[in-house]
Amino acid sequence: MRWNRVTAIGIAMVIVSGSLTAQAANVKSTTTPTTTPTTTPTTPRIVFVCEHGTVKSLVALELFNRLAAARRLRAEASSRGTRPDSQVPSVVRTGLESDGFDVRLFRAQLFTRRDVARGALVVALDADVDSVVAGRATVVRWDGLPSVIADYAGARTAIASRVQRLVDSLVAVKRRR
Repeated sequence: MRWNRVTAIGIAMVIVSGSLTAQAANVKSTTTPTTTPTTTPTTPRIVFVCEHGTVKSLVALELFNRLAAARRLRAEASSRGTRPDSQVPSVVRTGLESDGFDVRLFRAQLFTRRDVARGALVVALDADVDSVVAGRATVVRWDGLPSVIADYAGARTAIASRVQRLVDSLVAVKRRR
């Protein structure tokens, strides 16, 4: 699914209602939440999912967390993999370090139904999440992204623009409350 104004409105509608279901606004989206000690039932939970959990979803997670903090958006976000790697590839680690992120201690985790059960918005980055989500969560598909391994800068730019639109939509919902 391509990101557009309708998608942003659909995500906003889903989050405002407090229910992140696949039926809301005919939007499909997936996200993985990170743990924040001061969450509330209305705190958006986003699970970023890619195949390895250490590449596209990790880049999205780090960019999301930085932008959400800058915009004073309280949200839970996490990175998961459908087939997690044991470590962050060196090109990804180097790229993220050059962007000011420290991922030395990051360990990928498998995307499971437990992630979905927490009421998450799932953002699938070129990943098949349907068997885990099984219609129990909203899934946003960010397909066709450049390879992070082959072109970190190009992939980072593509992911960053989508993260920016996601955060913008969440901030807009926050303002309406």
